[in-house]
Amino acid sequence: MAYLKETNAAFSDMAANSELHYGLHLAGEVRTGRQGLPMGEVMFDPGRHSVASINHRSLMADTVGVPYVRQVLPTQPLSVTVVVEHRPNPADHPGIEGAKQILAKTLRESLIESKGSATDWIHTYLLGDLEETITDFDVIDRKPKTNAAVIRTMADICSSGLGIVISDFERVDFSAVKRNQFAGTVALKINHQYEVSLPSNRGIWNTGNGNEVDTRCAKQLRRYNDISRSRHHHTMDQLARAGFSAAAIELNPDLYERGDHRKLGVSVEDLDTTIAKAIRATVQ
Repeated sequence: MAYLKETNAAFSDMAANSELHYGLHLAGEVRTGRQGLPMGEVMFDPGRHSVASINHRSLMADTVGVPYVRQVLPTQPLSVTVVVEHRPNPADHPGIEGAKQILAKTLRESLIESKGSATDWIHTYLLGDLEETITDFDVIDRKPKTNAAVIRTMADICSSGLGIVISDFERVDFSAVKRNQFAGTVALKINHQYEVSLPSNRGIWNTGNGNEVDTRCAKQLRRYNDISRSRHHHTMDQLARAGFSAAAIELNPDLYERGDHRKLGVSVEDLDTTIAKAIRATVQ
């Protein structure tokens, strides 16, 4: 688990999106009340204001002889929904599958650790399955019946507040998604680096679906990598069309194998910058 400084700052800069309880984020509109950032006073209007909102200590009221009410920007919490979508794919290489599971779980823990303030709410859901039981997940569906059902469930869960979906999005049916349906939602697309581009001279590589790639053969390797990159870019385009603020996170096997950020397999600094940028893009 890693504390993500820039991600914490991005969370802190977000406007409040929940009216439950007290928080440290400013709401998006001025209201009548006492709790929040003072925004001046307005003359009491019985058609708009309750009698209880009258400010009996108002200097303006004492000066002009009519009641005034206090205007504030309320300070409220930020509500964040984190969805981990992971369904083991028999076509995946076993080592890649295990590494992506670790990355998904650690990302989720890092987001919780890096929330904007103690008053913020982070709800985490599991859509699919993970090898280890995690008791503080809300498990939605371990075995979704269709790929279209997966994306519809994501949309339902992320319909309010700030949503963050962690997945490789390899088996999601984007035809079931309306354009910009996920506006205001972050997609963290996680992949092992070898799923996007295999390096050369690594011998015979079993892709996990019964096929093999000879990484010593330049022509064979180029064809495989062209297809892999094309599939990756197509998925990123589909995420953008659906309205996601999408960021690609690749697990670097060299970092993972030599123990640098072993639980992540990525540079924590790069990861932090990537996630913070995606969060800020949801309000641009």
